[in-house]
Amino acid sequence: TCPVCGHCEKANRRSQAQFLCVSCGHAGLADSIGAQNIRRAAINRPIVDNALGVELQTPLLATG
Repeated sequence: TCPVCGHCEKANRRSQAQFLCVSCGHAGLADSIGAQNIRRAAINRPIVDNALGVELQTPLLATG
């Protein structure tokens, strides 16, 4: 999945090591792109109290 435009297609992986989005042209190391996607998913996931199902906090991306 491209971290810039969100396009997901097998053709984005030019090789095991290289990522090139066929939609927007964003390129990089596949491991780095994967890490960016995992980080984005973790940051945008709400923290929930499982017992009550109540959202307690939504994490924000720290800058700086």
